[in-house]
Amino acid sequence: MSSFLKLSSARIKKLLDQFLRVADVRCTGLHKSRQEHLRLIRSMTKKDRLAKLDKTALQALLGTMWSFRFWRNSDYILENALKRGLPKVRDHLYDLLYGSDGVIDRYDRTLDSPLRFGTAAVSELLSITDPQSYAVRNISSRKGLFRLRAVELPLVTQGQISGAQYLAFCEEMGRIRKQLNEMEPIFKSLYDVDFFLYFAAYEAKEERETLAKVFAEEEDRRMGGSPADVRLALLELGSRMGLGVRAGGRDLKNLRRRKRFKMLANLTDEIPERYGEPTNRLLAEVDVLWITGKKVAAAFEVDTGKDFAEGLLLLADLVSDKKSLGITFYIVASDERREGVFAEITRPAFQNLPQPLSECCRFLPASALEMILTKLSDTVARMTPGSLKKFSESVE
Repeated sequence: MSSFLKLSSARIKKLLDQFLRVADVRCTGLHKSRQEHLRLIRSMTKKDRLAKLDKTALQALLGTMWSFRFWRNSDYILENALKRGLPKVRDHLYDLLYGSDGVIDRYDRTLDSPLRFGTAAVSELLSITDPQSYAVRNISSRKGLFRLRAVELPLVTQGQISGAQYLAFCEEMGRIRKQLNEMEPIFKSLYDVDFFLYFAAYEAKEERETLAKVFAEEEDRRMGGSPADVRLALLELGSRMGLGVRAGGRDLKNLRRRKRFKMLANLTDEIPERYGEPTNRLLAEVDVLWITGKKVAAAFEVDTGKDFAEGLLLLADLVSDKKSLGITFYIVASDERREGVFAEITRPAFQNLPQPLSECCRFLPASALEMILTKLSDTVARMTPGSLKKFSESVE
């Protein structure tokens, strides 16, 4: 398999220089916390500790793992595991970390087990047990690779992957580690490479190319409103149509403080139970949901520029989930961002999914929202979620 980090040496060196400055100075505490995380999980998963694993120890393990730290219902995995009984939990964890079979079989057995551990959790445990061979594969590493324009599709865009795919992912991380070490020999393990990908996902600063780009970005914001304004317009439109509306995803605390948000009717924090816990966790991260009865009628991701990659990865996970069939997905962006949005959605990474993202998503210009709310205000109450298709377009 060829390397899927197809970047110039100059570009990698530039990002490495940024990483080294940040890691050495501003993020020293973060680096120390990662080492502490490594130490804690290793201590909790020693053979003798697993043999004596009780409810308190299991709760501590799950609470320490990155994979479960930001769940809204963080007790779900614990409650589900305890229903199966602690002996089975011990057996599954021991088999994953110390079983005699190859990693592909151990990974697949754990993924299919009643523990309900996904790729992120399984890979986290494996990477801590043997960071030379196994890599962390979670939203941070995927987002970092996506922003670096990784091109091997399933390994980056699919949320849950098989054991064989995970082994291929680890081998690819090994190649990237070698490439990085040829420039700066500081990456002692794949765990260190994950730190670099975390930096690429959340910390790296891209230089502005020209003043024209700055002006274009300002014009985008003027034409479509800020991302918060767009989300509020979506919530207001759905509410006035008589639908249940839900806000999720990023910067929710600040959104709730807005006067326009406080005046909305039909707000809900609940997601219909029909989709099941794993799907609902993904839906909870979507910017705006329109809910009718016991189903989600439409889901909206708002383009913010810097977080657009994360939104597309979230939608890729959802469209690959059969339980989300029937939901109409929209990407909402300024009119001027149309070509950029189409280019991203139709990248090979998303076209090679079992169900191409372009077949499942529609583009909705942000300017159409305010137009509907102002010029078509008298007819909004009679509109349905399907009416929005008239103002949007297919990405195919």
